[in-house]
Amino acid sequence: MDFVNENEVGFTKKVKEVVFGHWTLSPKYHTITDGSIQRELEPLLFSLLTYFIKHNDRIVSRQELVDEVWKQAYVDDNAINRAMSELRKVLKSEKQRAQVVKTHYRKGYSFTLEIEVIYYEQKQKSVTKAEVIEETTEVTQAQVLPLKNDPKAIKPKMGIPPIYLKGIISLLFIIPIISFFYFNDFNSVKTEEPLASVEASSVLLSWQKGTSLLPLLSKDSKYVAYSFRESGTNGFNLNIKEMDSLKEFKIADNDADIFPIGWSRKRELFYQIIRNQEIVECEIWKANLAEDITNTRHEKLFNCQSGHIMSADATDDGNTLLYTKFNYREHPNLSAIVARDLKSGSEYQVSSPNLAIFGDYYVKISNNGDKVIFLRQIESGTGIFVANIDGNNQRKLIEVDYYVTSISWNALDESISWMNVINDQINTFHFDTDSISKYKVDIEYSMRSTFGFKLASSNRALLATDYFDRNISKIHLKDSELTVSDFSNTDVYESMVSPFHSKNGGIYLVREGSRSIWSLIDNNRKKLVDVDLSEVADILVSPDDKKFLIAGKNEILIYQLDSLKLLNQIPFDGSIEEVSWVLPTRLLLTYKNGSSTSLWFYDLDRGQLVQISKSVVERAIMLDEERILSTTRKGEIFILDVNSGESSALDINLPASNIVAWTADKNYFYYSIDGITIYKKSLVKKDAAEKLTKLKQGGLLELTISPLTEDPTLYLTLFDTRDNLLLDLTF
Repeated sequence: MDFVNENEVGFTKKVKEVVFGHWTLSPKYHTITDGSIQRELEPLLFSLLTYFIKHNDRIVSRQELVDEVWKQAYVDDNAINRAMSELRKVLKSEKQRAQVVKTHYRKGYSFTLEIEVIYYEQKQKSVTKAEVIEETTEVTQAQVLPLKNDPKAIKPKMGIPPIYLKGIISLLFIIPIISFFYFNDFNSVKTEEPLASVEASSVLLSWQKGTSLLPLLSKDSKYVAYSFRESGTNGFNLNIKEMDSLKEFKIADNDADIFPIGWSRKRELFYQIIRNQEIVECEIWKANLAEDITNTRHEKLFNCQSGHIMSADATDDGNTLLYTKFNYREHPNLSAIVARDLKSGSEYQVSSPNLAIFGDYYVKISNNGDKVIFLRQIESGTGIFVANIDGNNQRKLIEVDYYVTSISWNALDESISWMNVINDQINTFHFDTDSISKYKVDIEYSMRSTFGFKLASSNRALLATDYFDRNISKIHLKDSELTVSDFSNTDVYESMVSPFHSKNGGIYLVREGSRSIWSLIDNNRKKLVDVDLSEVADILVSPDDKKFLIAGKNEILIYQLDSLKLLNQIPFDGSIEEVSWVLPTRLLLTYKNGSSTSLWFYDLDRGQLVQISKSVVERAIMLDEERILSTTRKGEIFILDVNSGESSALDINLPASNIVAWTADKNYFYYSIDGITIYKKSLVKKDAAEKLTKLKQGGLLELTISPLTEDPTLYLTLFDTRDNLLLDLTF
């Protein structure tokens, strides 16, 4: 009997095609064809279809789909109904009129067709419904995963966490900002030789002392809208710059943060107001600048119920707004592109990202108004998609292994352009030839800022220069009055502190040009090693303080602390999210193996990965040699007993989208939900959470607790905005 397991069907290792009815599925390209038409499957639909194929000999319940496809504790029934409706629609054609997936009332769904599996390098194999079975692994069993240098190694996909952000200052302080967008230099990507090189000329747009963000040029290039925070004040106002005269106007000032998100051709500016309170308030407004800018008319449109900064674009008549709507599939930090009728308030979905793809975050309508480009965060970078304005005929143009901040159409909609932030190249995709041309921009400023760089055309951009600074501070928890004091407060960019176990001080990451690891003991700083990894997931000191490690996304480097000798270089096929080093010979990895992130041990002596829990987690650390504390994306907190495998939930209710930072020791859980106030909650008693301190300035990104019992110290990675420049760039 021939078996088809999950890896074969889902991840294209052996299966070339799966034939059912008139359809042929290509697992490698996520497409189906009936010989006349070809359709590309959205990730969720592909996952559903392959799951039904694997289990086509039985009825699959709705709860099973929630557990195994969505991989969430709860999915709204309407979301399942919509997904099944979309799948059935995709699986119908003139040739394939009969239904492929059948509904069984109150039981679930079943796959109705026989399948035929065509393998690479093998002859065609016919497989009956009874012969296609699921590959099963008991949750209680440890799964051993070989390493990359083992020819039998499983090769799971890379992964990166989702991006999300509330307002800046109050907003940048409040949400943890992922390293993929802000803190990495993408050094590992091999750059190509550019076809041409041009210099960038710049015009200074703002002379006020303060922080400028999110510059957005109107469609007729008459105005630029941007968020501005004057030095010494709180909150971002909404400013307009008249490009001809360079006159500046403040058109919205509120006890909140205000961000421009899109323009219409009628000089209507759409903007977002975020009020960062215990419950975040979000509103979308419209300002009409078609007449007198000094007497701008403002109109509230709708509540957006999200603390995330959105992207938006309006149709030519200004009556329909396409925007990034969060809480997609009940996931607070995941967004899809939605079209909203501003007159009726009705909405329809334009894009449908899968939970594992992290969402669609930027949208741009073509000049003719019939097409839309949107950007999707994927595991290795950015996917660029084009579709009709209503979302039909969606096509993925290209995937790139870096983050694309913005994209623009050329005047005739014949091409689109974006910036390669790795090597400062402008890339232009030509629709007539499906080819890409590129040229390098010589410029003295960095264009890698998520909220600072906006490409207006293939030879023009707006740039808010570097606005971000990070420093490490500390709180001695035994002090009678808790105060925040400096640990490494310098002018350089610092993060990821790992305290020593037997003495005060620790190691930390510095990024100033290149990146490096430094140590700080009794106010004496010492550079240890330069970091050549493309991303840094974590840094840690060993339990005996004799070694330290640097974890990249796909490898771990271990050094001797005194001699700085590289002791071990360990490659991984999956994606490392976080590391904990409590046991001398074992590392706890929050590790993405395939589509989900779970808990694994890496045995340093044996060189082996062992899965210890299949539960999907967001973050995890070891409290001691027997207990692991982990959190989920929904804010749930669990303690796992390594020996028994039993897991218990903590009675701490944290909003899923509001957890900024947390850490824990053997007795307490330390956390912040607003980036400003820090609490602690007992892990052994059922006491209420205790407020430790509230920051007087800056915002919190990371929390780390020292292992010193005689001097417990809480380390805080803080950031603030710095004064910057707003520039109009021409290439």
